[in-house]
Amino acid sequence: MQNSKQDFMTKNPFLKKALLSAVGLALTTLVTSTNTHAFTISSNTITAGWDTKELTFNVNEASCTGLGISAADLNEAIDAAVETWNSVPTAGIKLVKGSTTTATSTSNPPVIYCDTSLGSTIAGTGSLSVSGGRPVSGQLKLNGTNSATAYFGSITAAQRKITVTHEIGHVLGIGHSDKDYALMYYNIGSKSD
Repeated sequence: MQNSKQDFMTKNPFLKKALLSAVGLALTTLVTSTNTHAFTISSNTITAGWDTKELTFNVNEASCTGLGISAADLNEAIDAAVETWNSVPTAGIKLVKGSTTTATSTSNPPVIYCDTSLGSTIAGTGSLSVSGGRPVSGQLKLNGTNSATAYFGSITAAQRKITVTHEIGHVLGIGHSDKDYALMYYNIGSKSD
């Protein structure tokens, strides 16, 4: 079994690089913070990363402000998430907050927008489309239902940052972790930064 794992990693350089990036992020965070955030790789269709060194995320600000979410809160969370991912020294990709868009579906460049279909307890979702083993488009939806427990406009600033950072991880092709302290854990839980 060990040889098949080694062969899988050798044949999937994206996963190997992503895993090394994850380890680098985990070690960097462990050394610089008391709150460690780590993640694991979970994918069976992605064999390579985005075909770019710089990935832009466009923002549909109107979809959020129209649902009562402050543009300042939205942009603060996006800026913090982009900064967090760009601080990973081994990532091999730079994230950029791009222009304003009206898109509300998966696109290239990926789009961040607010949506009322996420239910009460889901603060956001991130997804991507894959072709030929590579991500080709993506989207990040934030909960715009103001009666929801996880309404993006009423969760804390720290929870907004964590949500956007986590969901960008999914758009990058990173899966969930089984560690409740990890950034890529499925639930915000008690995370505070």
